[in-house]
Amino acid sequence: MVFKPSESAGLFGSPPITVYNSKFDGFTLSAKFYETDNGQIPKQVQFKLDYLNSTGTYDLGVYPIAIFKHSYAYGPVYRTNSTYTGQVKITRCDTINKIYSGTFYFNALDENTRKVVNVTDGRFDVKGK
Repeated sequence: MVFKPSESAGLFGSPPITVYNSKFDGFTLSAKFYETDNGQIPKQVQFKLDYLNSTGTYDLGVYPIAIFKHSYAYGPVYRTNSTYTGQVKITRCDTINKIYSGTFYFNALDENTRKVVNVTDGRFDVKGK
């Protein structure tokens, strides 16, 4: 399945893809996707890193972390940890204009169901706030 952020706004009018990079909170990217199997089922990919000020490759595990959710309020939440890992490669880090690009992949575990999700060939090119 190809995961592409939704063309429309998310919950409460939030944009389908957001990125923040601050010295206090670090770097967070969140992308939302809506399936229409039986109504709108939101899915979300998110990862959190330390503050970015240059390009580089970052391993995902306990922290930095990647998360895959099937919805906002219910459903499985898959997280990377020390066993299920991945990587984010930041290929553009323009902190002046707040433009960030990169690729990512990860395997993540839902602690409740013990199921694993594999996210592969992820990429982004986004202007942050």
